[in-house]
Amino acid sequence: MQPLSKRHIVIAASTIAVALAVWAVVPTSTHNQVLAADLPPGALLTIESPDFAGLLHAWNTSLEQAAWFKSASYSAFANSRLFGRLSDAQGEFAGVAGSNADAAFLQQVAGKESIFAWYDISKLEFVYISHLPPGQTARVDLLQERGKFSRRESGGDSFYVKTSASSGGEDAGPSSPRTVAFATRGDWLILGTREDLVANTLLLMQQQDSGVPQSSLATEGWYAAAEAAGPAKHGDLHMLLDLQRITATPAFRTYWIQRNVTDTRQYRAAVVDLYREPHSFREERVLLPNSSANDAAAQPDLAAVEALVPARAGVYRATALPRPQDALATLDEKLLTRSTSSVVESTAAPAANLSVSQPGSESDLETRIDTVSPKPEPASAATAPLLAALKAANVTSMLTIDRTDPPAAGALFVPIRSAVVLRSTNSWDSNRLQAALLTVLRSHLTIGGLGLAWTHTDNGYLGLGATHPVALFVDGNTAILANDATLMNDILARRQIPMTTPESATLIAGFRHSQERADFARLTASLAYTNAPANAGPTANPGQSPDFFAGSIGSLSNAFRALATERLVERRDGAFTHQTVVYTWQMP
Repeated sequence: MQPLSKRHIVIAASTIAVALAVWAVVPTSTHNQVLAADLPPGALLTIESPDFAGLLHAWNTSLEQAAWFKSASYSAFANSRLFGRLSDAQGEFAGVAGSNADAAFLQQVAGKESIFAWYDISKLEFVYISHLPPGQTARVDLLQERGKFSRRESGGDSFYVKTSASSGGEDAGPSSPRTVAFATRGDWLILGTREDLVANTLLLMQQQDSGVPQSSLATEGWYAAAEAAGPAKHGDLHMLLDLQRITATPAFRTYWIQRNVTDTRQYRAAVVDLYREPHSFREERVLLPNSSANDAAAQPDLAAVEALVPARAGVYRATALPRPQDALATLDEKLLTRSTSSVVESTAAPAANLSVSQPGSESDLETRIDTVSPKPEPASAATAPLLAALKAANVTSMLTIDRTDPPAAGALFVPIRSAVVLRSTNSWDSNRLQAALLTVLRSHLTIGGLGLAWTHTDNGYLGLGATHPVALFVDGNTAILANDATLMNDILARRQIPMTTPESATLIAGFRHSQERADFARLTASLAYTNAPANAGPTANPGQSPDFFAGSIGSLSNAFRALATERLVERRDGAFTHQTVVYTWQMP
């Protein structure tokens, strides 16, 4: 995005800003050595930028920042427990520093080449190094308060420390103090929340300048391996993560909204680079597995199936080598069953259960408690023929497509259209596939298969009629199923377009935000009203949290309305997993 004002500035600059706003961070100038070599070992993650001040300025002057601060999404975050905890910690650090730890302070300490390193998430222990322009240190309020700090020396360089008697923080414990330490070395500013971290940073900087490198974060195994696996040219933001240690941190497990800690644990480390380009952001990720085994499995050409995605598609996902059970579950979810479960909203407190439950056995120790249980694989007499047909075809790639259509006049819900494309190594047996699909569909009907039969349409595919909007097209190694005739015709029209450049990958996915934003807002608003009081709307009354989808997520979508599309490509390179995410922004 141009200027820098989009989602990744929220994530990246905000990640620094939140941590630095928890106390306020200070930048340093261009150092002759690798900045990570100036950091003591033991960091969980680092975020580095060649121009942090420029990124911060672009975000602060963006329309997106102004819209987000006024949104229901920000209101929900500002009333969250996490925000309250961070605000308390920010106040504690500000009390120790004797100056405000706010956005103005962050601007004072934001310089050019900068690096931020987390050492402990729950205790908010970090070190920040940044290169300030000449003369900027004189305008940093914190540095003017050095007379109220205790002076220390590290290798001949002075630094300043001040510690509170007690923070009273819930995570840190009532007896744990808050510490603020800072130093300057030329135009470089070092800020930390542990005295030893700042002292050791000064020593490492001295040793780097003298040409005597010592053990540092840059020499740690995980960090060196991640740097070697990442791109040679760093992006506008360059982040490295020690995933083994991060996923073992209780605070991470508590606040990580993705809830995929078990999946994340299969990786040792990760490196992420964000590049700003004209009207787009490009994010390059490399995930380093715990095992060094080389995955030599062939990756099919997913660009060939992605080429079938119509221009009016809202969300699509192409996956390589899906299991037959996964393909069956996808067909069942998208086209065959599409059942909904009833949800009853109650304001009454649940009855107390005073019974004493029996403790679990040792066999429960391997039960995963940090992930949502996967959807059980359909295994019944009705689905067995379809599963057998999928196994016989040997599916090599699967593409799912979803889009919304504007609701008809007076209609309540926004129609959602879906399609599934299956490519296989073996040719599809059309008759067998037709019979298997009918068997599944009949199991959902109360009057057997009355009137359920495939008929040929003028456009070359099979349909079941208006009462059962399922369409099927089979041609050699390709099978296409959809629940909407227009969507099926759009996909078939794409087959006439010349082939694109092959792209071997394990996953290609896309989201067209600008296209789906209006319909998404209408849909979530309808859902928000379903179980709400008559006088309630998508936005909350004073003192109430906004509705999650219509209020919080809907307002976030509106704040970043300039986001046009997002496209993800995942591929394997030996033992490494590479991901490229491109965010495009609408022209002003």
